Amino acid sequence: MMLQIYEFQKHSAFIRKMIEKARPFVLFRMPMQKNTYCFIPGKIRMVEYLECFASIEDEVFVFAPFSPDAQAVIFEDSLSWEEVNYLEGSAVYESNGSFKDLLNPTKENDYIAEVEKMIAFLKDGQAKKVVLSAIFSKQFKVQHLSPLLFDFLSNEHPGAFVYLAFIPNYGLWIGASPELLLSYEGQHLKSMALAGSVPRFGDKKWGEKEKLEHDYVVEFILQNLLNAGCTDIEKKGPQIIQAGDIEHMCTTFEALGNFEQAVKLVVSMHPTPAVCGVPREEAFQIIKQTEKHPRLLYSGFLGIVSKQFFRLFVNLRCAKLDPQHAWIFAGAGITSQSNPTAEWDEVCLKSRTIANALEKTETFLKNGDFYP
Repeated sequence: MMLQIYEFQKHSAFIRKMIEKARPFVLFRMPMQKNTYCFIPGKIRMVEYLECFASIEDEVFVFAPFSPDAQAVIFEDSLSWEEVNYLEGSAVYESNGSFKDLLNPTKENDYIAEVEKMIAFLKDGQAKKVVLSAIFSKQFKVQHLSPLLFDFLSNEHPGAFVYLAFIPNYGLWIGASPELLLSYEGQHLKSMALAGSVPRFGDKKWGEKEKLEHDYVVEFILQNLLNAGCTDIEKKGPQIIQAGDIEHMCTTFEALGNFEQAVKLVVSMHPTPAVCGVPREEAFQIIKQTEKHPRLLYSGFLGIVSKQFFRLFVNLRCAKLDPQHAWIFAGAGITSQSNPTAEWDEVCLKSRTIANALEKTETFLKNGDFYP
């Protein structure tokens, strides 16, 4: 396995060519790190979600969707820059344009009405918490500038896992996730509960709704660590972290466990209450009945996996980049104490992580700035 260090000035033209020719790749930068890496797969597997960790010998890159019913994509056999001379005459992967007919922007009135309906479900005892997502459409006719968009997100969100990827069956995606699902290295496991949000600016205060929403995720992760047989479990928090224009409650977990226990944790934890709800199965069914768009890779997970280590992140603050539009996904946790208008304001604010970077990219183009 050979991960290649990506340099914007040196390689951005190459990545633009990959995008234009619809060839699979992923650029990624880990939180609080300087180096960006490129994974260009020599082999790709489409697998059922539960098979993500089967038959892994070397490092692979995994993209798992929100729904366990949809297929995950695994990049294998990372090629070096020198080996990637297959651009001419190699297979071109379709981005599955059928999704275009399924993606429509969420209207404010519709979202508020759905939240009100969901609150009624929750007060009726059908669930304790459900995460309701929205989708925003923003014109983006410069798909070839996606490497620049990636660069802007990396600079503006140093604490996020930032990626840009062309993924067979899903198309071109970009994201800057603040949430670690699970990391494993040398018997050490790490995870986090990231739930409960307020605007970074303004006079909004932390209330019982946000604290309760966070506690659901904390209890869920702790119980899963215990069920997997992990030892030396240490919980820290909650503390407040910033992600763009949002503040989140964050509780971190560390524990000891082996690879099999780590895999069991990923399978049992995804999707967590932070992106689905409590109880999970009931919340999942309510989401299927309520949301009018497919989540696709939004609120799934992605990252590097090997037998020795892995780092997986929840796919938040992300967008699907089509030739004419960026489809931005965002969600809010709904409880019986939710204010429908405030929940709409929250998803709008979360969408700004990607929207701000899109606007900066377009301004760069209009100003005629140099782009390698």
